[in-house]
Amino acid sequence: PYLTDVQFSRALGSEGLLCLPLFSGEQTLGVLLFGISAGQHERVFRQRLWLDAFSRAAAAILESAFIKQRERSALAQHAEDGHQRSVRQLVHETGNPLGVIKSYLRILGEKIPDSSVVRDELVVLRTEIDRVSGIIQRFGNAPEAETTVSLLDLNQEIREFVRFYGDPFFTQMKLVTELDLDKAPAMALCSRDVLRQILLNLLKNASEAMPGGGRMSIRTRSGFISEGRRWSELILADNGPGMSQEDAHRLCGLSLAAAGSEARGNGLSIVNTLARKHSMRIACHSNSASGTCITFLIPEPTDESAALGTVEGG
Repeated sequence: PYLTDVQFSRALGSEGLLCLPLFSGEQTLGVLLFGISAGQHERVFRQRLWLDAFSRAAAAILESAFIKQRERSALAQHAEDGHQRSVRQLVHETGNPLGVIKSYLRILGEKIPDSSVVRDELVVLRTEIDRVSGIIQRFGNAPEAETTVSLLDLNQEIREFVRFYGDPFFTQMKLVTELDLDKAPAMALCSRDVLRQILLNLLKNASEAMPGGGRMSIRTRSGFISEGRRWSELILADNGPGMSQEDAHRLCGLSLAAAGSEARGNGLSIVNTLARKHSMRIACHSNSASGTCITFLIPEPTDESAALGTVEGG
């Protein structure tokens, strides 16, 4: 006997094997293996016509299952192709009006004196248009396409963020901002767009949780060591009513399957996805007595990445 036959026989704990091939036309779909003893051999041999009929029926059922699986896969691929076509059309159609708006903002900026505070507001608008355009472009790209990561000065970026977004996110939403930034530069491997998207989502959630106003603290610390490398630490803390456990799990990626479709939940899920894609670590502590404290560990550059990268900042 062949070595494989002996091995199968031993695996089944039998003296021999009964092999029933599963044929569909000229195609072999598989083989059914049964362990039998020497005493069963003659009885099984007498039932060979019945066994042949059984193998043909099993092959027909198996072939039918394969066909249905191929049909389901084809339908799923067709739906995915249709979705991708719609996404590409969306990306194309939204690019035109965004470009027109940005051009008008540029023309308007040229008519405003350099000393006008409105120029800062136009910078915010142009920056947000670029960010929206980037999000739409990434949405239309293949899943593996990633945002380019650069060296980012967290301290400088947060100061600019507070200056540019102070009115809509802090003044109008009655959030008192406290900055406690590290005296040393907090350099990190991140994208400005990604950082701003994270901050905007979390500040929006905080403002919705504190409609009557509240306090928001933003802190940075550099040189945090964990898992054999250095990180910059970004901490956002508020004195609001705290997150639910489901929201905290959604933010930290512990229970995304339980997430609902609410805007708040979507924003937290987006933050989690962005953080994971850019190798960040998230920790969250929240209760009704002390509010919510969210900590991000953002990778600091290694010597090699520092030598190759560029610093984002104003």
